[in-house]
Amino acid sequence: MLGRLAAAALPLVAGCTSIHTDQRTFQGTSWYVSALSGQATGPAHAYYMLFHQGRVSGRFGCNYFNGRYSPAGEIMAITQVAATRMACDGPAAMHERIGFATLSEPMRMTWAGDRLTLGNARGWITLDRPEKAPAPPAISIVGRWKVVSINGIPPPSRAVIAFTESSYDANFGCNDMQGGYRLEGSYFRIEGSRMTERGCELIPPTAISLHDYEDLGRDVLWRAWALVTPLEAGRLRLENSLGTIVLERLP
Repeated sequence: MLGRLAAAALPLVAGCTSIHTDQRTFQGTSWYVSALSGQATGPAHAYYMLFHQGRVSGRFGCNYFNGRYSPAGEIMAITQVAATRMACDGPAAMHERIGFATLSEPMRMTWAGDRLTLGNARGWITLDRPEKAPAPPAISIVGRWKVVSINGIPPPSRAVIAFTESSYDANFGCNDMQGGYRLEGSYFRIEGSRMTERGCELIPPTAISLHDYEDLGRDVLWRAWALVTPLEAGRLRLENSLGTIVLERLP
């Protein structure tokens, strides 16, 4: 049974330098789910799969899921799948049923150029490079943002990220981080970062220390490409297989 996504941070992965495919390990690869059992899907922010060092996360139109993956020869198995439990209707509900049913059994991997199909008797998932996805609406992240949560956990102290057209400054409650970033469509990547090295103290009675919270934020920002999704009420989500940061635009 699909369970709730854990609020804790996902395991650390090595940084990747490309969102393109790695047919051997899938390490650091991002995919657009272009079809489910032959049925065309929708925008990239709602249909994607991200792979990093044995973990996979994604969406089939509605709920967010994660789990563990293991490719072996022509077969990929995805296990320990957990998902949110949002109500879904319309095509997204149908797509999601196909996607989760397909993940429930080992899948044969079939390559056609840059396209990968994962299939079994329950269905098949067609994956394309992110640049093959329909062009997303223009996303602007320039401005100052308050950190609402990381992996569902609110910050123990004030946490802010500010973006210019090509650089960022961030503070998750203790040290200052600066560097450059790249935004390609709906995908975001930090580049060339540096950070101060102040000691971070626990502020009781918070459930997480400033140091641990800073580690969560740094891992999501620094370690892998992140999918950028605009939300309602001036909010923005940065998400990859390491976790999720929700931001709210400041005036």
